[in-house]
Amino acid sequence: AEAMHHEACIPQSWWEFATQQATHVYNRSPMDRLNWRTPFELLNGKQPDISHFRVFGCGAYVWLHPD
Repeated sequence: AEAMHHEACIPQSWWEFATQQATHVYNRSPMDRLNWRTPFELLNGKQPDISHFRVFGCGAYVWLHPD
């Protein structure tokens, strides 16, 4: 979480979000000691969907439909 926070160059007030994101990624990362399964798999019996993963703190823009 500390490395993510530092690399994103975000204010200290975002520390909680960095910690939440680091935990989310950790729980969906395969581990040798779990026979290359994830903690998520052990709890839910299926592989996690990580298609929504993005770089923490990356710049983004919101597109508002002109309705």
